[in-house]
Amino acid sequence: MEIQLSGSLAPVDCLGQPGQANGPLVPASPETFAVSRSAECETPQAATPVPPQAVTQATGGAYQIQVFRNLQPLADIWQEFEKDAACTVFQSFRWVSAWCHTAAAEMGEEPVFVIAREPSGAVAFLLPLATRRVLGARVLQWLAQNQSAYNFGLFRKDIASQLSERDLRAVFAAIRRSGVAFNAVCFRGQPALWDGLVNPMAQLSCIPVASCYEVPLQRDFDAVCLRQLSSDKRQDLRRQWRRLSEHPVSVGIASRSSRDMIDTFVAHKTEQVIANGQPNLIGHPAIVKFFKALCDPAAPETRLEPGFIAVDGDTVSTINGMRFKDRFYHLNGAIAPTPLRRWSLAQLLIHDLMSRQCARGARAWDFGPGDGSHKALWRPNEIKMFDTLIALDRFGAAHIALQDAVRSARRAVSANRRIHAVAAAIRSHYLRLMIKER
Repeated sequence: MEIQLSGSLAPVDCLGQPGQANGPLVPASPETFAVSRSAECETPQAATPVPPQAVTQATGGAYQIQVFRNLQPLADIWQEFEKDAACTVFQSFRWVSAWCHTAAAEMGEEPVFVIAREPSGAVAFLLPLATRRVLGARVLQWLAQNQSAYNFGLFRKDIASQLSERDLRAVFAAIRRSGVAFNAVCFRGQPALWDGLVNPMAQLSCIPVASCYEVPLQRDFDAVCLRQLSSDKRQDLRRQWRRLSEHPVSVGIASRSSRDMIDTFVAHKTEQVIANGQPNLIGHPAIVKFFKALCDPAAPETRLEPGFIAVDGDTVSTINGMRFKDRFYHLNGAIAPTPLRRWSLAQLLIHDLMSRQCARGARAWDFGPGDGSHKALWRPNEIKMFDTLIALDRFGAAHIALQDAVRSARRAVSANRRIHAVAAAIRSHYLRLMIKER
């Protein structure tokens, strides 16, 4: 049985224009997989996962597809390929391997790594994927999808623009034939464009979501400030730096004590999110281990760099970021519960760290998703984002419909300030009670 979804899940052009539905993912072709009636009635629990050490080869359209459940055999290939591939820090071997060793299992993810090769044997693209059971359905998603600002593959630049919808459907079919079972494809948080290349996944389905933002940089940081900041804001920053300098202040990047700085960041972030009635995902032990693993100095080019402001010896503001190629990724940040918060500590730290990245030759400061006020004042460029949601059977269709209903309910609550405030207060009270019980 083939299922097409309509309504809010219909594919749309990533630039905001309505598009045509691309049809079901499962064409009745011997080159791809087909969902038979018996498979349709099969429960997700009946699927047999591929052993972690297994490697499966299959034909996927014009490419030879290898499916791995273990990252280690791919270490050398991955690190060499990422040097010139179109990708983000969230597809780097450093990010992927740290996640697999610390948090993947705790988050319920079973990694699936795909290599597509041309007939000559040359690598065309890599896909860091995972399956995860969510509400009774098994979903194929990007690895570390909920922790990554940009979910993407690693594509050879001359290949990305050539990939057709048929090629991508054949790849998914090859993954399924390898023994990896899933009821739906849920690829979230994908950039519409990267490195000037159109994301091939947009051919399958393209549902616009919240944008990401970046600030173009250059060596001359003063020139960046003149271009991106208003004169009033430049004056405000100078005034705030003068006020802060009245205290013993240290500002910089924690190198030797970076893991300790992660603990400080987690403590401050936990206090922030609880006060706002938000779930404390950062505080999960596996996520903390993940961020500490990224601090390993063995890979200085792609390690986590916790920036900080300390006043009177106490850290009051932190920002975690990573440099990859010529881009600095602003991952997250936190502010201590201190009266000094009124001095725009986050802005001051961004200002300092951005100047350091300019001196190092970075070409962009990446704020990631969301449109907070600390981003807006830098007048950043917008990066359009989209989700790809495809049901393969009735379990997948039910899962996607339920997820869509949950997101709609959340948007409705957020749009009503009064209801949102009450819900946040209830969550905050509940979270504080949970902490006391511990």
